[in-house]
Amino acid sequence: MSALTPPPDRFSNHNTVPIIAVIGMLELALKRADHGELDRPAIEVANGSANELLDLIGDILDIARIESGRLALNPERANLRQLAESVVRVFDGLSRQKDLDLVLELDSRINTDVLIDPLRFKQILSNLVSNA
Repeated sequence: MSALTPPPDRFSNHNTVPIIAVIGMLELALKRADHGELDRPAIEVANGSANELLDLIGDILDIARIESGRLALNPERANLRQLAESVVRVFDGLSRQKDLDLVLELDSRINTDVLIDPLRFKQILSNLVSNA
């Protein structure tokens, strides 16, 4: 597979779902805004879907970087607990919409700084949570 060819299992009609949700929720919010109503849930869904689409595009670009040998890690000092908590915050609204409990349970010893690529760590953890 070439670096410019999206992997078939990652690039399909399923990938249009986030943008369809963004458009639909924004149209709904606009209609309600015409009547002086603020539709926060619709805006939150649109925001979440836009972020999903952005993540998908990022994943496709990462695959291209891996195939071309240009993916670089950028390790820096970061707190694992804070990184994990930030990922949980991103998924909190989505889990509530689906009536799911998203709970982060970490050993108290995890509250320490380590040398890690925070972007890649959060990306991996986000992929695990979104696939759960």
